[in-house]
Amino acid sequence: MVTERERRLEALDPYLDVRRRVGDVPRSARIRGFFFHNIEPVLAQAGQLDVYRAMFPETFSGIRWYPLGDYLVHLAVAGSLVASPERVHEGMEEIGRRHVIAISQSLIGRTLLRFLDREPRRLLEQGMAGRRQTTDYGRWELEFTGPTRAVMHLADEYMWLESALLGAAKATFESINVPVVARAELDSPYFGRHILEW
Repeated sequence: MVTERERRLEALDPYLDVRRRVGDVPRSARIRGFFFHNIEPVLAQAGQLDVYRAMFPETFSGIRWYPLGDYLVHLAVAGSLVASPERVHEGMEEIGRRHVIAISQSLIGRTLLRFLDREPRRLLEQGMAGRRQTTDYGRWELEFTGPTRAVMHLADEYMWLESALLGAAKATFESINVPVVARAELDSPYFGRHILEW
């Protein structure tokens, strides 16, 4: 019997190759459980939380490690529920954006933002350090190419660079009220860069 989750993943095939991407993820790649938690407020706002929970009834500890491939399935399905299968990247971008906002509104996030104030360079450096605490795969390298321009090089990154991670990059600046022009350039699905200008 085909489950609703499998039907939803099949509907995403023309727009995202989720199954292939999950198959490409190394078994050792892990992510903290709070990534799963931060999907739910976006779905609640879209009126889709009950539909999502029916497909994904499992619960996650915020600090435990979980397989990245599992998260990618949750993220893709959630993105399609927030927008539609055809506009799944818009939905995933909003989830990425709201993920950073949720972190910035947490106690530790507010503390860090008070410390970093409105300095985008330090905030980006802190984001790099935070990533090392919340994921254990891939490689990010930060390069400042001008006084108000940064390039984040992303390698072996299995989240969608052009949507979920781009939304997070934009929200990083939104959290300190600094306007940013952010764009993604992909060399392949798992390698590319974010260009950030503020």
